[in-house]
Amino acid sequence: ARVVVVMTPPPVHGPSRLAYQKRKYGARATGVEERSTEVAGRYGDVAARVAGRHGCALLDVHQLMLREADWPRYVGAGTEDGDGLHLSGAGQRFVAEKLLALLPTLGLDRDALAYDAPWGFEVDANEPA
Repeated sequence: ARVVVVMTPPPVHGPSRLAYQKRKYGARATGVEERSTEVAGRYGDVAARVAGRHGCALLDVHQLMLREADWPRYVGAGTEDGDGLHLSGAGQRFVAEKLLALLPTLGLDRDALAYDAPWGFEVDANEPA
C-alpha cells in the first residue's frame, strides 16, 4: 500500500532572512522580507486542506515547530550560513523525528520500508562512504 504524507513548510525567521539577504546581495539588498512565516502558514493551511480532501496523512511541520520556543534554530538562525528559510541540521533532525514518529500511526514500520540507501542520520558526515 502507498501512503502519501503532505508536509507543511517550516516557519520563516525574518531577522535571519534579512541578514542572509545582506550577506548575499550587500548594498543591493532590499531590506524587505521576500518570505514570511505568515505566508508559509497560509501555504501550510492550504496543504492541510488538500491532504484532508485526498485522504493523505499530514505532518504539520509549521505548527509543530512554532510550538517550540527555539524554533528559529531549525531554519538556521544563529548560524553563519543560516538563511532563516531552509532547514538546518537541527531542522532536518526535527522533521525526521516527527516523520518517523508518524509512521506507526499510519500502519508503517520504518524498518520494513523499502529503502535503497542508509537513512541520512545513519551516515557519518566524516566518513560518508
